[in-house]
Amino acid sequence: MDLFLVGPPATTRGDHAGPPRAPEVQLPGWKSAAVGVLWTVGIVCVVPQGLVPIGFNLFGVDPQVRVWFAARYLPQQLQVPVAAGFIVAGALAMWWAYSIGRGHAGRR
Repeated sequence: MDLFLVGPPATTRGDHAGPPRAPEVQLPGWKSAAVGVLWTVGIVCVVPQGLVPIGFNLFGVDPQVRVWFAARYLPQQLQVPVAAGFIVAGALAMWWAYSIGRGHAGRR
């Protein structure tokens, strides 16, 4: 009768009905640094070294506008292939960073 009058015991926020989860394992310091560097290099290769020079060529921006886009310093016929190479290199760097993190997460 007490259960009927008082109700079930209160649960804390940490309690849940699901199976217990394994504790999260952190990456070692050098792997964490490598993942950060790979993500940074990947994003820099894809966006400012790949997509922006291709966009400049598509929209007809003056060829003298080079700033720090490496592909813009090459002859006109090589700019798009080099920018595409930067996109591929950046995508590979981001994939590698992702796979390092996922590979480590699988070793719980």
